[in-house]
Amino acid sequence: MKWNIKNENKGFTLIELILSVVILAFVVAPFLSSFIVANNNNISSKRKQEATDIGQLLAEEFKATDFRKLISEDGYSYNPFNVLDEDGSNIGRGYSFTLNNEDLPGTYNAAYSAEVTLEPSREPDVAGGVNDEKTPIIKNADDEEMAVFMTNFYSMDRLTTGTSADHRECTISISKRTGSEAYDVRLSVRYCDINGVQVLAKDFNPLSFTDVKPEIYLIYTPMSDNDVLIIENNISPVNLKDENGEQKKVYVYLATQEEGGFHLNPSNVVFKSVDDNGNPSQEQSLAALQNTVLIDDEKIYETATTRIYTNVSPEGKENLVSMTQKDTLYNMKVEVKYNEKIVTTINSTKNISDKGDAK
Repeated sequence: MKWNIKNENKGFTLIELILSVVILAFVVAPFLSSFIVANNNNISSKRKQEATDIGQLLAEEFKATDFRKLISEDGYSYNPFNVLDEDGSNIGRGYSFTLNNEDLPGTYNAAYSAEVTLEPSREPDVAGGVNDEKTPIIKNADDEEMAVFMTNFYSMDRLTTGTSADHRECTISISKRTGSEAYDVRLSVRYCDINGVQVLAKDFNPLSFTDVKPEIYLIYTPMSDNDVLIIENNISPVNLKDENGEQKKVYVYLATQEEGGFHLNPSNVVFKSVDDNGNPSQEQSLAALQNTVLIDDEKIYETATTRIYTNVSPEGKENLVSMTQKDTLYNMKVEVKYNEKIVTTINSTKNISDKGDAK
């Protein structure tokens, strides 16, 4: 008998296999693309988060580190640059710090690096900042509690045209009336020639305050590098104690401005005080009171707010200026990079003071 067996198991032809692969590719491709995108997003998000963490850590580190240490031999690599105003005049010195991976806080991928830029602030709305005229911002000024001297210093400048006047000698005198809680603040201005001989002078009417000890703000632009500023506190420490016997102080805030290339020499800012008996104490200069001053290329940073407290507690009467604080507000920008491409930017501020305090 002859059996005729028909084999139905022929398998797939090449065309059918190719069509199956093509169909499978169309079905799988969207899912594969989603996985790739999701993976890339995860990597990007992780990188962004790491860069943000690095930036925030660096911002906190720079704010907390003494500026002198930042620019010391043991500090970071940096480049100073001039900050120019719209008219091209030099406002101050900025600093750009380059941080390699080994300089970054923590342990991160070797592709990370960063750049930190410090630039003198010109923002008028930042408390303690420096505006376009390079003066500190005085907010909520109350003329019943503040003695503010600004235009007073310059009101006579026009009268010196054609004279031999070389510089000003300005004196701020603070006194307390006997037997009362009334205070007087006086300003006198003398114009002198190069030899110190008086050319012109004026005593302004005193500013009087009742039942309140005034805060004094001096916003000063020098006429020349030879200008002299004298702060004369005639109130003895014993007459500044409150009803609980706690020692109060006279607050004097000095903001200097650099215009025309002139600046106020700290050696020419002189303080005069009296002891408990009203006897004059030894004069002191701002330069002597500043333990350290930020100097770069022999340029002393004078575009700053200097806070001076006069009259200290009795046990410290040998030094009748108890504190000198000189702060310049800097805008700080931290750029964190991955393979030299900026991933994130952190903006903050840093106060630089003559005592190295950062706030």
